[in-house]
Amino acid sequence: MKIIAHRTDNTAYEKRINGCVKFAERDGIDFYYTEGEGGAKKFYCRLLGTRDILKVVVAGEPYATPEEIAERIEELPEQQLNDFCTAEGELARIETACENGTWTSNADIYFCEFMGKRELAERARKNRAAIYEQRDREGYEKEQRRLAEQRAYEAAEREKQVRWTEQAEQSLRAGDFISPSDFELLAEKYGVKLPVKFVGWLREHCGSIRITPHKEQLPQGVSWVNKYETYYRYDGKSKSKSICTYADALAEAVGL
Repeated sequence: MKIIAHRTDNTAYEKRINGCVKFAERDGIDFYYTEGEGGAKKFYCRLLGTRDILKVVVAGEPYATPEEIAERIEELPEQQLNDFCTAEGELARIETACENGTWTSNADIYFCEFMGKRELAERARKNRAAIYEQRDREGYEKEQRRLAEQRAYEAAEREKQVRWTEQAEQSLRAGDFISPSDFELLAEKYGVKLPVKFVGWLREHCGSIRITPHKEQLPQGVSWVNKYETYYRYDGKSKSKSICTYADALAEAVGL
């Protein structure tokens, strides 16, 4: 037998009740339960319009006994039972949901068809589709806003890096000290390849760096080991053997 079942956790769905045990009946409503691991029970009720009644009587107690639930059902006030358990009340609720554009479930659609209200079932189906469409539209718009913000942020970061690189180059050309990060930026801009090991030393141990052309005139036939004069500060733990080589390459690429 197929029913629209409302579980203890208040979710509704269509299912077969094979294995369910009927334990109570009131005003034409059949109540069932299934037993799970450790004796925990899930309670179900067969239509009509039982959307919230189990949430009220079970009250989040998975180990309540069918006898306890049946007793609570018997104690429900007649008006409260009618509010929960009449086909007319459930159809009115679905009608109101369709008018207000609030949620209608597959169980609502099936219930309308079960009661022969095919026009209302179609309205509930269209209302459900419209809600999903609105959610998709809002999700798309939210994603577009996020992407726009990300693009704006990335553009601002690129502009900041361009200004930073330009300032670093001006300092280098003026013979001023530049930072290790400035050295990296300029090397990237002018295509000077820096080995990973050297970059690690640059970031961890190196302080400021200055690269200038040699001013002292050497005797004829004598040349500098390095084309440019490189001064750099380091933390005293590790001195680089190759910074002058990469500084020469950078200065030559920049055109000092």
